[in-house]
Amino acid sequence: MFERRMPVKCTTKNIACLLLILISCLGRSVFSCARNHQFAQITKGPVGEIGPRCSPDGRYLAFEYFSTEHSDAVQVWLMPPDRFSDARPLLGYSGMSYGEISWSPDGGWLSFVGGSPESDGVLSEQVFKINIANRQITQLTYFPARTSLGGTSWSRDGRILFEMDDDIYVVPQTGGTVAKLLDVNTRLPGVNPFFPSWSPDATRVAFVGRTAKEHSLYVADLDSNIIEKIFSDVGDDGPSWLDDSRILCSRVEGQSQSSLWLVRVREKNGVRLTQGFYDIGPVACVSGEYMYFARNADISRFSGPMMRGFHIWRVRMRNSSD
Repeated sequence: MFERRMPVKCTTKNIACLLLILISCLGRSVFSCARNHQFAQITKGPVGEIGPRCSPDGRYLAFEYFSTEHSDAVQVWLMPPDRFSDARPLLGYSGMSYGEISWSPDGGWLSFVGGSPESDGVLSEQVFKINIANRQITQLTYFPARTSLGGTSWSRDGRILFEMDDDIYVVPQTGGTVAKLLDVNTRLPGVNPFFPSWSPDATRVAFVGRTAKEHSLYVADLDSNIIEKIFSDVGDDGPSWLDDSRILCSRVEGQSQSSLWLVRVREKNGVRLTQGFYDIGPVACVSGEYMYFARNADISRFSGPMMRGFHIWRVRMRNSSD
């Protein structure tokens, strides 16, 4: 739910009154002044769904899906944004693990981290991409066995981010030479980076930095080579950029709740967007018109498979006439 605020009272119809109303709206969250901000659940699988990612043109929603038969194995499914009845597996169960997907700028591919288990159960992971039209899978990295990776995020200039050995790397979208982009291990001792995410203009990278005490949101400016902590106590899921100056993320509140926040990078502060549920993994779609996220309405009753009870929801972020 949204934070409730008292409406602005105006006793006279004058310019000062109109300015007061405008200032009040600008100070609220991106939802607060919208005419229609109804939440809608859009997936209803038997176990759970998380990690929504919208195609650049808004035609498809990709997400991580958990089935009854393989409740601990991540699959990647694809659907029109508002029709779960038409959802189909893009990367179904095969004994391989999938996750941390990202769309190519042209909407024709998804990047992902794929892992195959060794005899002792340890995963050996690589970065892949899959063609949406023909499901052709292309391997982009060739690391030694037992390599562990995290990511991915696909930039507008054709580089795919991922995490390895507590640093952040890039690989060209066509494959080839892997290069270290951020030396987090040296720059921020004790901070383990996860879920790296390109800014829309590809000049900065956001990531969740884990320490023994907390999880925080960091932003690295690639031009100035400065890495800053932007927001504390964030959730253990990936941030996403709303635009070049604001980031969507989650924030944990005790054992049974997690809220979504809009963080202003320059000001290093945030505005709460949801409250009262366990919400994670927010992402803006269709030029910021909608936000998609995963919600568990009552995690206090959680039992069974790890993602049981999580489903994908949507809320409109802009004023509209409908």
